This record gives sequence, C-alpha cells and structure tokens, in this order.
Amino acid sequence: MIQSTFVYNILDLLLDGDEDGFSARSQLQHLTDVETHYDAEGVVVYFDFDGPLPEPDDEEDLVLSGVFIVSEQDQIEAEAVLYFADGIVDCLEIVCLSGDYPPRELTQYTLTQDWGLGRTLSVMG
Repeated sequence: MIQSTFVYNILDLLLDGDEDGFSARSQLQHLTDVETHYDAEGVVVYFDFDGPLPEPDDEEDLVLSGVFIVSEQDQIEAEAVLYFADGIVDCLEIVCLSGDYPPRELTQYTLTQDWGLGRTLSVMG
C-alpha cells in the first residue's frame, strides 16, 4: 500500500486519461513505496509490487509523464515521471524545474495534467 498521499495523488493523475495509464492503473493496489531519495534536483520514489504480473506487451519499459507540480509554500515547480520495468511500475521521479526541491514530502501543492482530461488536484495542508 502506498503510504504517501502526495505520491498516490501523482500516480492517480499519471495513470488517468491515457491508454497506457489505464492498463497500469490496476497496479496501484499492489504497490508499496519502499525507498525515497531526495536531492536539490528532486526526489525518486521506488516501489515494490506484490500482485499478479501483468500480461507482457510491447511497452514493458514504458515511461509516463505529464503531471506538473506547483508548491507556492516551497516556491517550486516540478514535473513527475513514472518509470516501468518489465511492465511493472518501478519508480517515480519528480524533477524540480525551478528552485531547490525540499528534502521532505510536500504537504501543500497543486498537481495538473497537461494532457488527457487536464485534471487538477490541490492540497493545501
């Protein structure tokens, strides 16, 4: 189970509104965030997967992006990128586009899809 609400919200938007995302969405219930690495450029979150293996396809090493993060509290803008290995969600990278990424989980932020339904999600503490 994903412990981080912030990470879960990002994955929810990344896996919504796109055929590749829809097919991987069922993995959410089988993911656990197990390791997190911060630096000034962003953060990488690694996952363990405890579910049935997905059917192999041509997109085993898929990369999904297109969710942008703004935190006025931390004065940053960032982009989320989700990486797959052998068809399974492997890690989430958040790349800071402005400012230095804080060495902790964001608690006030707005997430925006730049494709698909263009959903926006704001959390203000």
